[in-house]
Amino acid sequence: MLGVIGAKELPVNGVWWDSPAKAGKILENRGTYGYLSFIEADYAYQQVAVIDGVLMATQYDLPWIEEFDGWHLYDTTQSLLFHEAGFEVGIAHQPHPWVLHECGVDFDQPAYANDIVRFLIWKENRINRED
Repeated sequence: MLGVIGAKELPVNGVWWDSPAKAGKILENRGTYGYLSFIEADYAYQQVAVIDGVLMATQYDLPWIEEFDGWHLYDTTQSLLFHEAGFEVGIAHQPHPWVLHECGVDFDQPAYANDIVRFLIWKENRINRED
């Protein structure tokens, strides 16, 4: 699965942008335009732990975890499922950003905090499940 921005390591809290090893680049608009640029792929792409949902391209179809069907964590769960299935997740090499993300300025912090709790429970249950 290929994206344009994400993280080489997923922090314990499940929030990819809190990682010290962010990768990729993107233009974003949060009331004003910004340019985010992190670790760049040396070649066609670099492997990462998770990608952001602003762009997720894949040639394989894995079922989505429908519990995470809002604005948050669907991308993180899908990245983890791709790794679990033996596929690579990566950030494309981008000499210039491929995407302008119209983020907006509103962020529902209480809903996001609830989503994080649900994600951490989902992840823990996934790790501890018996196949």
